[in-house]
Amino acid sequence: VKSIHPDLEKLAAKFKKDLPPAEAVQAMCKWIVENIKYDASVTFPWTDVDSILTKKCGHCGHQASVLLQLTASAGIPMRTVFGMNLYAPDGRTSDL
Repeated sequence: VKSIHPDLEKLAAKFKKDLPPAEAVQAMCKWIVENIKYDASVTFPWTDVDSILTKKCGHCGHQASVLLQLTASAGIPMRTVFGMNLYAPDGRTSDL
């Protein structure tokens, strides 16, 4: 992560101070669900964390960007996987 949003840096520091790593990640995910409304129609890039935090919405890529910054700031390794479809047996295709 090139640069971490200052608000996410503060939030990550709190989670890191108060919780062990696995619980910190759970708390981060809970914070994202409670504060970033899922909206697949947003038009700003998934990497635009300023817009995500200002507008408090985004799709799964936007939510992943926020989680990536939180975990990076807390020193918890994470990698993002794109293109996975949990509704299809092979993870890639679907009849839906």
